[in-house]
Amino acid sequence: MVDTQDLGSCAERRVGSSPTFRTDAVHRAMIGRMTNDGLLAQMAAYEQCVLDRDRQLAESVLHPDYALVTTNPALMVTPRTSWLALLPDYIVHSWAVEEHLLDVRGGTAVAFQRIDMKATVLGTDRSGLFLISDVWLLEDDWRVWRRHSTAITAAALPAQ
Repeated sequence: MVDTQDLGSCAERRVGSSPTFRTDAVHRAMIGRMTNDGLLAQMAAYEQCVLDRDRQLAESVLHPDYALVTTNPALMVTPRTSWLALLPDYIVHSWAVEEHLLDVRGGTAVAFQRIDMKATVLGTDRSGLFLISDVWLLEDDWRVWRRHSTAITAAALPAQ
């Protein structure tokens, strides 16, 4: 059985604000409070490390085999070390979560989000709508293993 959690729609996040997650009591009981809270805390930390460009925080939430996979305009896989090197030049001006859905089964979680983001990456505008799927693995703690990001309306990533 797959547990599904709708964390709400149109929950806008502004840079520097606290994460807002809405959960229901039945779902919390189904996957266990500690597991759920730990996952939600790690998800919030991952988002915060991007917003704050915090490498130390990023290293604490990224799986050793983490990779960012982007698909528009072409498939590109950015491994963990390259993503960490890019982080100081990934400046998020605004971040609004329009949809968010979380599925958890055992030690695997998949978070789907539609994000409206205004950002500058390596000096190039990277603003627009994004469909993002994060795959989380529970080992010693929850770690994000993959982020699949599809730009719906944003310009292509600049060459690295």
